[in-house]
Amino acid sequence: MPDEIVMAAGHRRPRVRAATALCGVFCVVLLAGCSGAKPRVEPPELEPVAGDMSLHGLWYRQPQIRHAPDETPLTPFVEGRRFFYSDRPDRVVALDARNGRRVWSTVLSPPTEEGPVRLSGGIGAGEGLLYVGTDEGEIIALDPDDGAVRWRTQLSGEVLAIPLARDGTLVVRTNDGHLSALDPVSGNPLWSYSSTVPALSLRGASRPLIDQGRVFAGFANGKLAALALDSGEVLWEVTVGVPEGRSELERMVDIDADPVLVDGVIYAAAYQARLVALTSVAGSVLWSRELSTAQDMASDADTLYLAQDDGRIFAISRRSGAILWQQDQLAGRMITAPVLYRDTLYVADQQGYLHGLSLRDGHFVARFHVSEDAIALTPVVSGDVMYLQTVGGALHALTIDP
Repeated sequence: MPDEIVMAAGHRRPRVRAATALCGVFCVVLLAGCSGAKPRVEPPELEPVAGDMSLHGLWYRQPQIRHAPDETPLTPFVEGRRFFYSDRPDRVVALDARNGRRVWSTVLSPPTEEGPVRLSGGIGAGEGLLYVGTDEGEIIALDPDDGAVRWRTQLSGEVLAIPLARDGTLVVRTNDGHLSALDPVSGNPLWSYSSTVPALSLRGASRPLIDQGRVFAGFANGKLAALALDSGEVLWEVTVGVPEGRSELERMVDIDADPVLVDGVIYAAAYQARLVALTSVAGSVLWSRELSTAQDMASDADTLYLAQDDGRIFAISRRSGAILWQQDQLAGRMITAPVLYRDTLYVADQQGYLHGLSLRDGHFVARFHVSEDAIALTPVVSGDVMYLQTVGGALHALTIDP
């Protein structure tokens, strides 16, 4: 079906990745039958929301090829007037962010004739280029103006984290526990850091964070590391998640949520473990709280917002770690990570709903049924526009007004 634009008036669900092919065969069985598997919580019925928020569709774009049920679309990237996303496993597309019209598209050819390219992770940017990774461990740099391939480099494992380039260095996390630094202009390797990989881990990886000559990265073994950006020297390592339990599933403590850095304090969360606040210079723990998430957090001047794995949403004081409020009514709805938009906190869910919560106390101030399909990715906010992508690959550009 051809691309179509209809003008109008990254859920990332935790999935287990096995360290060996044999474990991968039994992943579904383990999740269903292991003592560490958590029982599914049936979502409660949604109650009407009394509010005067209004949703306006700016544009809508149908996918060229509907994504398979087990495929999660790549996290898109928005910069200025360009919206970059992948509408099929081997293609990157640039749209005009204002009206959804296609500017360019690039189909990536495979490095060999063994099979097509399958993009993974998400679209990264920096130092004047776009970067995408593949499930075969390639990192590919594209020109954002025309989609031309500038270089390709083979890494040691599948790229599941969004690449990040800043201060003259491109850093990429791969699923084999490596953090690789590359020259963003040429793709030549600069240095590599290696962490241990547990037998089972979630299929995903947090995006590294770069600040003042340091790179911070979380790993599947529950550790957060700070390294010198120019050399890869380890400055400090802190264990955020301590493996506990008898089974490998119970002992998963991946750091899949992107670390958050505000005013010299870095916040990191581990799956089935805890949320910690640390000094970015020395890695000293300021406070910790038992909360579990595999999704990114939102933050403002005083507060962190976190969606726990069971669908409960928490507002947490950045200063003390105290829970300011808790919203339980979306438990079991497999919600996305929270995002801030126009002084409201939003999450989407697998039934295609978009929920707006008050920053003050967490009560619902808006609810919209955007799609019959599940919202596949955390909403992306750029300026006054929110972008949503469904599991089938459809794109919605929206604004929400009080």
